[in-house]
Parts: sequence; C-alpha cells; structure tokens
Amino acid sequence: MANRDRRQDVAQRVPSGVVTAKLILGAGGVLAAPLFAGALLAGALGSAAPLTAGLPGGLVLQPQVVRRAERVIVTNTSARAVRVTLRARPWVQGTDGSIAPDPHRELRALVRLSPASFTLPPGARRAVRVTLLRPLDGGSLYGALDVTGTEPVDGAAVRHRLIGSLYLDPARPRYRILAGAPEVAGRTVLLPVQNVGNTAEPITGRAEIVGPGGTRTVRLKAVRVMPRRLVLLTLAPRAPGRHRVAITLMQAGRIVLRETRTVRVS
Repeated sequence: MANRDRRQDVAQRVPSGVVTAKLILGAGGVLAAPLFAGALLAGALGSAAPLTAGLPGGLVLQPQVVRRAERVIVTNTSARAVRVTLRARPWVQGTDGSIAPDPHRELRALVRLSPASFTLPPGARRAVRVTLLRPLDGGSLYGALDVTGTEPVDGAAVRHRLIGSLYLDPARPRYRILAGAPEVAGRTVLLPVQNVGNTAEPITGRAEIVGPGGTRTVRLKAVRVMPRRLVLLTLAPRAPGRHRVAITLMQAGRIVLRETRTVRVS
C-alpha cells in the first residue's frame, strides 16, 4: 500500500489507466466478462503482426494495429444485426506503464473514421477508412481505435467492445528520455522516467546498484512509454543504507540516458 501511495505522490499529473474491455448485457441487469484480452493487449503494445480481435458470435476487427492511413474491416459474426460505432481516442498511461483508451476524449481534430457509425447485418462486413486530417505534432500518433457494437437479444441489449491501436511512427524518430529525482518507499526505489521524444519504442536498460549488500546489476523490464508520458521504474536494493545507482536506458538499440544517483534506503 505504501508503494502504491508513493507512486501517486510522485506523478499525480499522469493519469492511471487499466487496459480493460467488457461485454455488457443490459435491461434487467448488467453482467460483465473479459473481452479477448490477448489481442487487445497485443494491439495496445503495437504488435508488428496484423491481428484479428473478436469473440464468437460478435464483432471482428482487422487489422488490430493501424500503422498508416488505411482502412480497417469490421465483421459481424453473430446471427443478428449489430449497430457499430467507431471512435479514435488517445491513450492514458499509468505510472506503472499500463495503458487504456481515454473514455472522455477523442481524436476528432486528427483522425477521421468514415463511416464512423453503421448497422451490420448478420455475417456482413464493412470497410472503414482511417484518414489523417493534418500533419502530426512531433510526427507520430499513438491512440486507440475504440469499436462498440449493440445487438438486441431476447429483449436485452448485448454490447460488444473491441480495442484496436493507432500506431503511426514518425518518419524521423527522436529518442530522448529524462529521469527525475528518485523517491524511496521502504526498501523500494522509484525512478520517474519521462519520454520527451516522439516515438513509443520500448525502453530497456539496466541498473547497477552498489551499496552495503555489494554490487549487483538489474535488467529493467521493457516498457513502452507514450510521448510526453511518465512512468516509475522500480528498483529494490537488497540491504538498507546508502546506495549508488548507475542507470543506463536504451531505445531502438541506442543509449538514450546514463544517470548515476545516490539514494538512502531504510
């Protein structure tokens, strides 16, 4: 609990987000079940392979990852007509690296989806064109393609939801990472890291920790940080006392940050 509170204290300006999607059955009551999480997460992380997401008897979106202005195909695999709506949304990213579509905002000034709303008969498919409306700030765009569908079932409404990914890399990538002052919560060190470049290439690296417990090297788990977002990297010295932490971070195979910090762990 203390570590969670410390994360919130260090970076209050970064909204937290959890990648979720649900199938909701309404009218007399509401039931919720996870939606095809594997494809959803792959889309959110910008998988290089074209993916198809969907549930049996629902909607299918292809491709799951949009890497340029193109078209996507929505297919109705159910036995009933489905009313479909598409929205382009920005991501929100939590300080733990989790991402989710922003439910309160859309990318209408940047992206046009045409058509954005339509009814699909059983077994039918519809092409939706994704068009950029103006040059992108920084040359890149990372967001969510939020697809919802509603179909009537025995007097109730079944709601489908698919989350695709808008993953438009810049023609001229700029790699730049900034590190803030480390915070200590018990035996855990939290290092704020902000992406001030224009690409969401995964950040990897290592930390060499020198202190009372000796010297050890920690490999940092790869994380995608959206441009202008901040995450907290977690380091855990094994013994209390004064520690020197030498951090090396990399993007796209190149070193983007070298920092040495001193922290005291209780």
